[in-house]
Amino acid sequence: AEKLTSNLPTPLNSATHYLKDRINNYFFTEPIISNDISKTVNKLKNNGKGANIVSILVLKHTKDKLSDMLTHIFNKCFADGCFPNELKTGCITPVYKSGSKGDINQN
Repeated sequence: AEKLTSNLPTPLNSATHYLKDRINNYFFTEPIISNDISKTVNKLKNNGKGANIVSILVLKHTKDKLSDMLTHIFNKCFADGCFPNELKTGCITPVYKSGSKGDINQN
């Protein structure tokens, strides 16, 4: 990793350069509807099983009962500007596609 990062070009601008003209206290999204929740649940892949994980299969079987409640919760979070920490995280996995694995300059 150190060898690869030493080959990275020096950026011309700092990260703050790209944050100009920001509107700091504004966020808008269309209200979520129950149908959005149902469609999204249908697209989920099975996540396996675990002590604190709700199986996707269970979620899919109960989506008709849960979608109205989840719709209310998500819309309330957006309206109040509250977003749970658990929903702020994700797992990003880079996927190697082709070419040399050591060449960081590939497009």
